[in-house]
Amino acid sequence: MADYGIKIAKEGYDVNTAADKDLVYSSKFNGMKIAEHNTSGAGTVLHSLGYAPMFLNYRKSGTQYRLDWQTTSFVNAPYTTNAGIVFPNADNYYFIFIDKAE
Repeated sequence: MADYGIKIAKEGYDVNTAADKDLVYSSKFNGMKIAEHNTSGAGTVLHSLGYAPMFLNYRKSGTQYRLDWQTTSFVNAPYTTNAGIVFPNADNYYFIFIDKAE
């Protein structure tokens, strides 16, 4: 059977013979697939996935976006629902992934 896909080997390894542990990337690995990414203000960004997906959010701080992982309260934290991602604060840059938030 043919071996189709994309593989990138670590420096010093032959991509044709490298073990999985010696690959930087292989399309056979389960990776997070992006369904959508964009900017958003406060409010709800709707998606059509039908389930609560995983997401990653960056908040604007000055002129840069920083990973939004520290919040002082869960009241101010974005959250996911079956219909969308709810952003309590403005200036977001988000990624919604195909994977469910389980």
